[in-house]
Amino acid sequence: MTEKFQFLMPMQIYFGENIIQKIGEKTRAFGSRALIVAGAMAKNSGALQKVIHPLEKAGIEYVLFDKVEAQPRVPTIVEGAQLAREKKCEVVIGIGGECPMDAAKVMAALAQDTVPISNYFGEDKIRNHPLPIITVPLTAGSGSEVTPFSAITTENDYLEIQTVVSSSIYPTLAFVDPQFTLAFTSAVTIANGVDALSHSIEGIISKKSQPLTDLLALESIRLVTMYLPKALQEPQNLGYRRKSPMLLYWVGW
Repeated sequence: MTEKFQFLMPMQIYFGENIIQKIGEKTRAFGSRALIVAGAMAKNSGALQKVIHPLEKAGIEYVLFDKVEAQPRVPTIVEGAQLAREKKCEVVIGIGGECPMDAAKVMAALAQDTVPISNYFGEDKIRNHPLPIITVPLTAGSGSEVTPFSAITTENDYLEIQTVVSSSIYPTLAFVDPQFTLAFTSAVTIANGVDALSHSIEGIISKKSQPLTDLLALESIRLVTMYLPKALQEPQNLGYRRKSPMLLYWVGW
């Protein structure tokens, strides 16, 4: 554990069943035209429509970019950012698992810039002010909805993962609605639970751990081990789903 530390959480989180109904009114604070970034998960689970409906109700115009693949690649990010510029989008909404949310973060930055995306690879390389970012996680595994990290796949002589790390791509708002987890199979529930558990353990053993992150990581471990088996036994029990550590384990990274 480090003797000196800092803790930064520059965003607002809305958590609870049907909290997604607030996304329209909250998005209006940033503008009236949004780029929605999604992949197959959002479309196939029905979550996309549950996000779009309150946006339409609030009078938010939107452009849908639903081409994000399992590992977002550079051309995908560039295309989404260009669409945001062309349509004069004022806010970016990422819906899904880790990949659409990671993609949305970098699109929001690149939409305000014209530099090659490779300029962002590494830590604190983003110099412009990205569009506001709103995230809607559909699973409890990645934690991307509340982090300043994004993983991008490059295509040179071989596939390679590059990381963009910047406090400027912290999402502004996150809407964490447990109802979205009900749409997924037991296999997905297990995979995401183990993902959360591994990140929690990583937070404890990390050389960068500190008192605040340790508290959250320990609580995350407790929640996973107690409620993941129960959620598998009763997949439609929102009480168990609500206890999934969607917001806890990430801070120990």
